[in-house]
Amino acid sequence: MKLNSLSLTNFLSHQQAEFAFSLVTYFFGRNGAGKSAIANAIEFVLTGRARGIQYKKDAGYLTAHGAEKMVVKLIT
Repeated sequence: MKLNSLSLTNFLSHQQAEFAFSLVTYFFGRNGAGKSAIANAIEFVLTGRARGIQYKKDAGYLTAHGAEKMVVKLIT
């Protein structure tokens, strides 16, 4: 499966973010910038699990502080 793009709204530290993937994609930045959140979003969409949660019903843990809902869109 090839990942083409990822769109995040109110997911952990990302209020609004879009990422396009190529054959090889690198993410780099300072601590707390949200690099791991990208991997967590992909894991959550594909498996329903991510970073300490077991099921999609517990997704409130992944919603940004103060937001009512989060949206994760993964295009393959």
